[in-house]
Amino acid sequence: MFSMFARMPLAMLAALALHGLLAFGVIYAAFWQDDSKAIEISGSAAENAPVPEHIQAESISRAAVDEHAQRLQQQREQQEQRQRELERAREEAEAARRAEAARLEQLEQLREQLEQEAAARAAELEELERAREAAEQARAEREAELAEIERTRKQAEREAREEARRIREEAERQAREEAERVAQRIREEAEQRAREEAEREAQRIREEAERKAREEAERRAREEAERLAREEAERRAREEAERLAREEAERRAREEAERLAREEAERRAREEAERLAREEAERRAREEAERLAREEAERRAREAAERREQEIAERLAAERRQQALQTALEAYSADLQNAVRNNWERPPGTDPSWQCRVQISQDEQGRVLDVRVLECDGGQLFQRSVINAVRSASPLPTPSEQELFRSKINFNFRVS
Repeated sequence: MFSMFARMPLAMLAALALHGLLAFGVIYAAFWQDDSKAIEISGSAAENAPVPEHIQAESISRAAVDEHAQRLQQQREQQEQRQRELERAREEAEAARRAEAARLEQLEQLREQLEQEAAARAAELEELERAREAAEQARAEREAELAEIERTRKQAEREAREEARRIREEAERQAREEAERVAQRIREEAEQRAREEAEREAQRIREEAERKAREEAERRAREEAERLAREEAERRAREEAERLAREEAERRAREEAERLAREEAERRAREEAERLAREEAERRAREEAERLAREEAERRAREAAERREQEIAERLAAERRQQALQTALEAYSADLQNAVRNNWERPPGTDPSWQCRVQISQDEQGRVLDVRVLECDGGQLFQRSVINAVRSASPLPTPSEQELFRSKINFNFRVS
């Protein structure tokens, strides 16, 4: 229970306030079932007059004492009944508190489950982040590979150009050597023709034709070699260009696929992060609304309980005050009756059923200022005896409660 109070103090306080409210409701209903009772003087009712303007005093009889004792017994029984009802209310409040504690424990378990789900989602986000970093690393490695391929392609182009240059130089060298050999043969033939010009004129013509044929053949061979070298260089360059174009297309396709995959992963990660952020915001808003609602309910329950407590306290204070005034009034009436009776001298021939109602004027110390007969049985002798008894009792007893004091009181004197 203490651990629950430490985790959720507001909820526990709300539960305790609710239990207190239920208990005060039961007490309030019990106390307000009885109507307020009026102060009775000389057996007559004085309803709704806690402080009467006039006090009628009479002698206290045995029946009045018994009635007062019975009234006190009834009040004790009512108090015991209220105590039993209060005990039942406490038991009901305790049961409600236990039910509230069980509900709060269920809410705590639900909160822990939500926290575990949030942790799992955070782990998923961390896994997505690692996947994104791996994709970034793969992309960097792919770019390094592509850079290596580009370097290889440039190296191949340089080698192709170097090979074409070498073939061209080789062809030119062979052509020069062939031309030198031809020139050497021509010089030898010229020397031979010079020695044998006469004998070989016909042979010269034939050899000249052969020479021209050889030269034509050499030219054609040289041109064919140069053409073949050019075609071979062009073929190699074309094949290299096609290979590089294919590799470039494949690279671009791979890069596009990787970019699309990366964008898709980023989009999913972003959507998941946004969804989690929305859910977190909604959860916090919901928790904030629940917290505000709980605090508002607790505040209202607390205020209602305080108001109810104050009303009950005021009611109890009023009832206690009323009872104190009633007791003081009864004691005051008895004191007046005893003071006057102790100073009364019974005239001869007084009937026991006679009574005399007089109005007494007094100061704050109880000194009698005037006595006026309002209604009286018997003759002047009986009236005079009552007036003399009142004056002789001066100063009259004063009430224990100052608010019961009146400067003029109506006093009803009875013989018996």
